[in-house]
Amino acid sequence: MTSQGNLLHTFHVNLLPSPNLSVAGTSNITSGQDPGFFTSVSSNGTAPGSAIIWAVSRPSSSPPTVTLYAFNALSSGGTYQNLFSSVAGSWPHTGMNANIVPVVSNSQVYVASAFLDSSGNVRGQLNVFGVCPKSGCTGKPLISSVSPLSVSSDHVVSGILIETNGTILTLKTRNGKISLVDASQALKNEQIGTPLIVGVSLTVSGSTVEATGALLADSIARARGSSGDLWPADK
Repeated sequence: MTSQGNLLHTFHVNLLPSPNLSVAGTSNITSGQDPGFFTSVSSNGTAPGSAIIWAVSRPSSSPPTVTLYAFNALSSGGTYQNLFSSVAGSWPHTGMNANIVPVVSNSQVYVASAFLDSSGNVRGQLNVFGVCPKSGCTGKPLISSVSPLSVSSDHVVSGILIETNGTILTLKTRNGKISLVDASQALKNEQIGTPLIVGVSLTVSGSTVEATGALLADSIARARGSSGDLWPADK
């Protein structure tokens, strides 16, 4: 468990004499530094000593960088030693939660984050960490990539998905009106960021309105909340 400005803690679940928790250990990152908002644990199967606790920090100041930490999951005297740390991206919205979970697969750690480019556009980025290459360790990601610029869309509509018919979606907007959306293009370009299940709230962007009246979607994302209070303005 971690929290802002606090140490990473692990707990034992004790069943006797009655269920209770006891602190198993804490990290050695000093108070005032943020060891991680979300964590993951990895190991090489059951190999002794291979377990690592990965943690990504939450930025709270400028520059709004996030840091990837690796802690030895076997404590030394109740302290989890920091094995590695590196800048792993950024998060421009310092007043909002950066729900960044480090994902571990095939000896690599993936950290997704976001940044503001020179034009003020929010862009995504992915940094991949792994075993040191033969040329030696640099402490930097093995791979870094950024998302392409989003195409500016003329139309935006948000609503609750009430029906699907193939790639045609029917939304009920915040004012109770019905809007049709053609999801075929967004599906082809892999620009759908949420399962299209009846009852979910969606925000759809597109530049073309078809002869049927359906908005041809460039992208489809999950809208925040279901009341419409937090949805972007329709246009």
